Amino acid sequence: MISPTALLDQYKKFEFVLNIDSKELIESLFNVPDVPYNKLPLDAIKEEITRFHEAEEEILNISNNLCDFPMFRVKAAKLKNSLAGYARKLKRRICEKTYEWCTSSVDHIDKTFTYMEQRIQKTP
Repeated sequence: MISPTALLDQYKKFEFVLNIDSKELIESLFNVPDVPYNKLPLDAIKEEITRFHEAEEEILNISNNLCDFPMFRVKAAKLKNSLAGYARKLKRRICEKTYEWCTSSVDHIDKTFTYMEQRIQKTP
């Protein structure tokens, strides 16, 4: 590192994590009209999860918790942990919503199967 500002510039690359509203992100992934099941394909959701996972890992590996410069000592631990924590929170929220969608889909399939099975087994 050349200077404390260069260190901050490295963290600015992940500023997008702070600018994302989790509710809008979930809406953009799971409430999409004119798409089958009103959600984006699982590959697109996986890409978002991967993007936040990689951002979290990179944030935690940008610098040491304490960075010594000729005239300054930068304590980056709080910045690293809060920024990485926000990326982790977004990643978990997407995973939770994916789990909820899968659970409701399986419940719907089970109910439909059970209903059809009962109808087939009845004598007319």
